[in-house]
Amino acid sequence: MNYKFREGETGEQNNIIQDPKLFLTMLVLFSRPGMEQQLEQAITMLEGISNTIRTLRQGADALFTSLKEAQQQMLTLPKK
Repeated sequence: MNYKFREGETGEQNNIIQDPKLFLTMLVLFSRPGMEQQLEQAITMLEGISNTIRTLRQGADALFTSLKEAQQQMLTLPKK
């Protein structure tokens, strides 16, 4: 996808879509009634999935850190 950004008269950025397929897709999507609500629901779902993945990744990182620390402690135990 090619996007160009240009400064508007008031300083805000305007998105100019260069890909005609993307433009047509957006035109079809936004011409359907209720599409905005469906897109908002899809965005909410994707945000939830993203948060779940982030939480799982943090949990896995914490688990691996704990396992490394346990391994180091086991290696420093005196042998009988």
